[in-house]
Amino acid sequence: MTEVRPLVIAGIPAYNAEQTIAQVVEAAKQYVHRVVVCDDGSVDRTGDRAAEQGAEVIRLTGHRGYGASLAALFRRGRELHTDVLVTADAEDLRMLADIPRLVMPILKDEADVVVGARRLGEDGGVMVAGGESGLLLVTPRAHTAASQATRGGSGGVRAYGRRAVEAVMPTERGTGASTEILRDAAERGCVITEVGI
Repeated sequence: MTEVRPLVIAGIPAYNAEQTIAQVVEAAKQYVHRVVVCDDGSVDRTGDRAAEQGAEVIRLTGHRGYGASLAALFRRGRELHTDVLVTADAEDLRMLADIPRLVMPILKDEADVVVGARRLGEDGGVMVAGGESGLLLVTPRAHTAASQATRGGSGGVRAYGRRAVEAVMPTERGTGASTEILRDAAERGCVITEVGI
């Protein structure tokens, strides 16, 4: 009997990232089954360089913004019935090595969304739906980590389980989509946790 392995996809929003995208795609392939790059109307060879490294490339017409790229990646994740969608920067190789740690809580069915947060201790924190704002911050550390993760907008790396991918679709065009996704995921009952990176 053949073991069914969870499908893990890296989704990379990219804009004018010709200098780094090939290295990022190549590095991501070590940890995921498939890499999908959303080329957000780049005027350089970002899309071509990603395709040359074996990534699937979604090409947006015109520069639509980070949130629009995330929306395209979420749509593709749904189409592929991905078990985990990992989003990562097109310019930062360092965080890709953290993908296995980000994916693990989802594969263990402990979380629906995992946010990579800098300078976070191993114990992390958990946010779940609840409260008037839709976010119940279980620990102060979780609040701090969420703030760090969203303050930079497109910065960082996150993992979304199938439940979150199916439940959330960002509408913000810019970097506000990072915060919108966390809010909407929590409102839909997704469990969000952070791990230190």
